[in-house]
Amino acid sequence: MKKAYRSYLLFIAIAALTVLVLAACGGSDDPTATPRPTATPVPDAPVPQPTPTSAPSMPSEPTATPEPGAPAPAPTATPTSAPPPPTATPLPSFNAEAHFKGKTIRMVVGFNPGGGTDTQARFLAAKWGQYIPGNPRIVVSNLTPSLAASNFVWEQEPNGLILIYNATVPISASTQPEANFTASEFEVIGAPVARNAVWMIDGLELPYKDITDAMGASGPTLIAAGSAPTPQELVGVTSLGNFLLADWLNLPFEYKLVASTGTEQTLLMFERGDVNSFSAGSVWYQLPQRRPGWISSGFIRPFAGLAGPGGFIAGNAEYPEFTASYARDLITDEQRDIWDGLMAPDTFVGKNLLAPPDTPLDIVNTLRKAWDDALADPDFRADFEQILGQPIEIHQSGAELQELFAQVEDAYLRNIGQLREVQEGVYDKYTR
Repeated sequence: MKKAYRSYLLFIAIAALTVLVLAACGGSDDPTATPRPTATPVPDAPVPQPTPTSAPSMPSEPTATPEPGAPAPAPTATPTSAPPPPTATPLPSFNAEAHFKGKTIRMVVGFNPGGGTDTQARFLAAKWGQYIPGNPRIVVSNLTPSLAASNFVWEQEPNGLILIYNATVPISASTQPEANFTASEFEVIGAPVARNAVWMIDGLELPYKDITDAMGASGPTLIAAGSAPTPQELVGVTSLGNFLLADWLNLPFEYKLVASTGTEQTLLMFERGDVNSFSAGSVWYQLPQRRPGWISSGFIRPFAGLAGPGGFIAGNAEYPEFTASYARDLITDEQRDIWDGLMAPDTFVGKNLLAPPDTPLDIVNTLRKAWDDALADPDFRADFEQILGQPIEIHQSGAELQELFAQVEDAYLRNIGQLREVQEGVYDKYTR
C-alpha cells in the first residue's frame, strides 16, 4: 500500500515538472533552437549629409548593412579638403658651397678692355666672389662684338660658371639675323642701373614746374636740338621719346636739326640759349661735377622722367630727390604699350648680369642672393657706385627683373613693325 502511494506521488511530481518546462518554452510542442539575442530596435536614422569642408569632396558611397559572419568593412574616413596633387620626390638639397668651391666663374663682356662696361665687370670679378658660397674665383673674358658674346653664353652649359655682363638688355639685338638667342630666356641675376633719361629745361626762362604744366599749353615753346636728318635716324628715348610725348601730351615743342651733337655740345648750346631743353641719361648724375651750380641755382630744372616700366630716377648731388613726373605715367594704355615697345628695351635696364637659359633655379637663386647681399654691403655699394659714375637705381630683385624682361620683349616684338610709321608720323611735325 505504501509502495503504491509513493509511486503515485512520483508520477504527480514528474507531471508537474513537465508542465513547468513546457510553460517556460512558450508552450510549443515543436522543438526550438537556442534563441539568438534580439537587437534593441532603434528609430530610422536620417540620411547622413557630408560634412562641409573648405574644398568640395566627392560624396561617400552608402555603407551596406553588415551580414552575420561577413568581414567588417574598412572604416570610412571623415571627409576633408581635397589632397594636393602628388609631387615628385624632392632631390637632395643643393649644396651651394660644394658647387662653387674651388671653381672659376667666367664673366663674358662684349666690349674691348678699358671701357665702362669692362671696368665694371672687372670690379665685380675682384669683389663679388666673396658673397658667393664657396668664394669662387671670377675672371673676365672679352668677346666682341656684343652679339657674339650673347650667342656664346647662350650656348654654354647652364651650371652658373659662365655669365655675361651686358651694357644693355639684348632685346633689340635678338631680332638681328645673326642672333641665336631669346633675350627673356636668359636667367637674370641682377642689374645695378637702368638707362633712364631726364628731360631738363631752362628753369629761369620757362615757367613750367614739370611736364604736367606744359600739357596743352600754347607756349612758351620747348626747344631741343639733335642730329636726325631723316625720320629713320630719330631713335632713342632722348630724341624720339621727346617727339612722342610732344605729340601725345600736346606739348609746345620744336626740334632743331644740327650737324652733330654730343654732351658737351648740347651743354654749350644750352648755355648760349640756342636751346632751352635737352634730354640725357647719366649726365643727370654728372651735372653737379660738369656744371656746378646749374641745378642748385634753378638754371636747370628737371622737366620729366623718361623711364621704362618700373623705372626709378634718383636725385643727384644738387637735387637730392627727383620729384618731376614720370612721362610714362601720363600717357594712355595704348601709348604706354608703344612706349614700352619702342623706348623701354634700351632704357628699363642698363648694365645687367645674366646666366645661360635653363640654369637650375638653385644655382640662379644662389647667385641672385649673392648679388643682393653685395649691394646691401655699404662698402661694396659705395665702391660700385663710384665705378658706375651714378647711384644704383634698380631696386627690383632678379626674379622681378625676369618678369620685366618678358614684358618688355613682348611689347617690343608687337610694336617694332610700326617703328617707321611712328617716326614719320612725328618727324615733320616738330623738326625745324
